[in-house]
Amino acid sequence: MPVTIKAGVTYDADGRHFGHLMLRQLDDSYPYVVEIDAFCLFSIDTEGCKALKRPFNPSSVAVNVISILYSGARELLAFVTARTPYGAALLDTSIIEASDVAIGFEEDKVAEILSNIFGMSDEQITAAMSMQSDQTPAAKGKQRKKRVVKE
Repeated sequence: MPVTIKAGVTYDADGRHFGHLMLRQLDDSYPYVVEIDAFCLFSIDTEGCKALKRPFNPSSVAVNVISILYSGARELLAFVTARTPYGAALLDTSIIEASDVAIGFEEDKVAEILSNIFGMSDEQITAAMSMQSDQTPAAKGKQRKKRVVKE
């Protein structure tokens, strides 16, 4: 069953971060109407992530969080619909990429989060902040104070 995916992750300086996934059915020819909103609060094991020797940054963490939410929503939908007269509804396999996830930060805490949560150096933070400031005005307009969801 094809769905649209809207996803966002917001990082907070207190270490309690928020993930949101919204799935909406694309094709109304199915016997079900599917609208799923999945949320999670999560924290990050900074030292454990660094020990993996893989990319560790806000984008890579956000992709993993949203992938976990998607797989959970997929399992939930299959489980709930499995015993109905129409049979199980299955979501298509989806590969979540960084461009699929809107990333937000607690207002005025970006540098603190990048340093304390992601262990970035001042140089890395400066580079990340300059990339963020290069966003178009339209992209900046989609950001909210505490929660950002990709449109």
